[in-house]
Amino acid sequence: VRAYGLFSPTAAPALAHARELLTARGPTAAPPPSTAAPGPPPSPEPTPQVEPTCPTCRRGVLRILQTLRPVPSVPPPTQPGTRGPP
Repeated sequence: VRAYGLFSPTAAPALAHARELLTARGPTAAPPPSTAAPGPPPSPEPTPQVEPTCPTCRRGVLRILQTLRPVPSVPPPTQPGTRGPP
């Protein structure tokens, strides 16, 4: 499992850099207070509808035609006098 990717021995510098980026701290100062006039907040703009993509290839548009419910698995009945599968 560790023979490739970030955990491979040849990728040690990349792994160290990734760890540095994950532990780096951004600015901790609080944002400046808003100077806008007090009043009701602006109404949010409608968000555009994003059509889902294929979860495997992430290309094209995923069109859901039907949602299938799981069907419980039931073993086939055995015939009297048989022992079952060989």
